[in-house]
Amino acid sequence: MRLKPSGSPHPLDDLGLGALPQLLSPELVDQVIADCGRRERRVRALPARVTLYFVLALWLCPAAGYPEVLRMLFQQLKEQLRAGARRIPSTAAAVQARRRLGPAPLRTLFRRLRGPHSDPGAPGMSAFGCDLALLKVSVDGTRLDVADTPANRKAFGDPPRGRFGSGRYPQIRVLMLIASGTRAVLEAVWGPWSVGELPLLDKLMQTGAVRRGMLVLADRYFTGFPQVSQIVRTGAHLIFRTPSRRRLPVFTELPDGSYLSVLPGPVYSVKGDWRRSARERGRRLGLRARQKQGIRIRVIEAEVTLIPEHGEPRTESYRLITTLLDPEQAPAEQIARLYAERWEAEMCQPQCTHIGELAV
Repeated sequence: MRLKPSGSPHPLDDLGLGALPQLLSPELVDQVIADCGRRERRVRALPARVTLYFVLALWLCPAAGYPEVLRMLFQQLKEQLRAGARRIPSTAAAVQARRRLGPAPLRTLFRRLRGPHSDPGAPGMSAFGCDLALLKVSVDGTRLDVADTPANRKAFGDPPRGRFGSGRYPQIRVLMLIASGTRAVLEAVWGPWSVGELPLLDKLMQTGAVRRGMLVLADRYFTGFPQVSQIVRTGAHLIFRTPSRRRLPVFTELPDGSYLSVLPGPVYSVKGDWRRSARERGRRLGLRARQKQGIRIRVIEAEVTLIPEHGEPRTESYRLITTLLDPEQAPAEQIARLYAERWEAEMCQPQCTHIGELAV
């Protein structure tokens, strides 16, 4: 296959794949490849550097096939290829190049580049100003298709079944820690689609990515005592949504409409699976005992208006819990607005309209 003439436009030409060398310098890519022992020993039509750019470009163009992405890269990275190269390698050659490269350089590249990619003191990165500067981060999960290969089926299982039968590709579940100010990924863990987000949160916490000085935002799926206690033990603060049916006693009503409460501790005196016998699980604790072992929290009840890009706005009631107990240092209105920032990179632009008894 020959390169198309430069005068023949293609939709992929507008995707900006040429920005990859500016975002990831060739020197950095070469260093990562060398550190992982993937530098080629002879001149190839697809050097390791271009292969790595090619793999990244495939993620930018998920609907495009190998030939089109290769054409784009050869057009924009031709000065990095061996002298005299005029043909685009075949799909089979690209597959072999990906196998030679392996996953290690991509993993190493992610480890080197992860981070908020901005000064934590920059506008939009931290919460509550100089008195209590906390780096805003969000915990969010998603699912991704992976190549339908025997190795992936063995590692992640068969494609999940839907309403219309089995899917086309195996899927993985990914849980990410994201800097809210820049949407940069700080850490990511994954597993088979059959594994829920709670076990993945355990895996995420084991990486040490959550630490003191962070303000963690997450949905109500993570508001169980084991999950909250894991984050509290790191010294980080949190703002989580919690189900409205959860019993949270009112200990002290605060002037801003919020109130102090406690998140009850575990149901059993010994941590264990509910399917185990009563002896293995330990003694079942009453509510008062659980509250005594619980975590002190502050509760904010708010109404949040979601303004979608298309369609009618809608207002929903939210119940938030936070470990920021001082209403003067962390006002309820600001907490509700901070939680709404979880959706900044999604389809809706949230806007808080009501907090407790205080209209915003």
